[in-house]
Amino acid sequence: NSETPPMAIRGTVIKSSPTHRFLGVLVDNMLRWHAHINNAIGKGTAYVMQLCHLSLSVKGIPLLLMKQLYMLVAVLKMLYAVDLWFHPLYVEDLDTTHWGSIGIAKRLGRIQHLAIISITGTMCTTATDVLEAHAKLIPLQHRIQNLCHQAILCFAAHPPLHPLH
Repeated sequence: NSETPPMAIRGTVIKSSPTHRFLGVLVDNMLRWHAHINNAIGKGTAYVMQLCHLSLSVKGIPLLLMKQLYMLVAVLKMLYAVDLWFHPLYVEDLDTTHWGSIGIAKRLGRIQHLAIISITGTMCTTATDVLEAHAKLIPLQHRIQNLCHQAILCFAAHPPLHPLH
């Protein structure tokens, strides 16, 4: 049950809300992260659409700056606190199924595909892996894996007396 009863403090009734923003992360009362994931994908899509508008104009910004804008604005906005809401992808071998946030990775990959099309100016039917190689970008799934692994290493490197150790 996702309904939380209202709380009363000194006669003031405080109703619960389905989500709460804490340090830029939308946290719901079931810790499912759906609201934050949808918000992150929406932000990424909005920023990429703005980049597409910048690249369509005749006197638009150069392609190198488009790539830098994508990497420094859209990717950082999409992947904020990714180590909280993304389950790293895992493949045991080629015959087994994949584990992790596969659907989220595919949705984020579509956003990167749109961004690379606007960066390189190619046709939308070009394969994503070819576009990523041409634009010299690593696949977004690998970037997310790297961010999750960096967070794990950061937590593991804390001294034994640290509260997060």
